[in-house]
Amino acid sequence: MLARKHGYDLRRTKSETSEMNQNISLLKAEIDGLKGQRASLEAAIIDTEKRRELAIKDANAKLSELEAALQWAKQDMAQQLREYNKLMNIKLALDIETATYRKLLEGEESRLESGMQNMSIHTKTTSGYAGGLSSAYGGLTSPGLSYGLGSSSFNHTSSIRAMVMKKIETHDGRLVSESSDILPK
Repeated sequence: MLARKHGYDLRRTKSETSEMNQNISLLKAEIDGLKGQRASLEAAIIDTEKRRELAIKDANAKLSELEAALQWAKQDMAQQLREYNKLMNIKLALDIETATYRKLLEGEESRLESGMQNMSIHTKTTSGYAGGLSSAYGGLTSPGLSYGLGSSSFNHTSSIRAMVMKKIETHDGRLVSESSDILPK
């Protein structure tokens, strides 16, 4: 009986051992599969990190290029703004000068014409600026403006004021200084 019981226990132990060996084989296969997955995931992580680093380097290079282009554009825009302001100042000065001469010419022509009608002197008319008046009426000089006609002379003092001169300076698109002056002529 005891031998039978030991035989039975031995078969049961063999059966359990066989079952455990099968479980061990299944677990080993599962472990091997998980190791393969882990290896492929690690390779994917390494590959992703390399691509990320390359993408970051590429993005940084593009950012540097864009920052350089932006800096160049700012400098170019500031230079163009300075040139534009210079040109606008010159244009304003020329407009002022043109308006001043036009007013002077109109005023002096009408003044001379009325003065000449009073003296009954025959005059010829010309158009133009200082040179035209000088040749037509016998001598034009500036700020005190005296016109000579034969033995008589007319004196006229100009009280015309120039327009406002506005100067704006910028640096990198920001206002650095702004000034306005009324310049007497």
